[in-house]
Amino acid sequence: MAISPSLEGFAKKLLEERGGLEGLNPGTVQQMEADLTGRLENRVNAALIENLSPQYLEEAERLVDEGDAGKIQQFFQDHIPNVSDVIASELLMFRQTYLNVV
Repeated sequence: MAISPSLEGFAKKLLEERGGLEGLNPGTVQQMEADLTGRLENRVNAALIENLSPQYLEEAERLVDEGDAGKIQQFFQDHIPNVSDVIASELLMFRQTYLNVV
């Protein structure tokens, strides 16, 4: 699925919260942001798939293969009643794990 700008912003904020970026090469920081964004995207995608009824998995896979971010987003909104809560919960768990905040 396409990487959301909001996930990129969330990743950047996490890196800033964790600290230790001072003195690093800007290219290194950008790579760290990209890696963290990829990890976030994987976790959110996994949570969405876990909350999707098995009868819709094939259709979801087809939409992902097509790559139309708008259709994918609409599909999950249509088939997961609490999709915003699922995403928010996954981001919160990721944040807690990443920052070691329990």
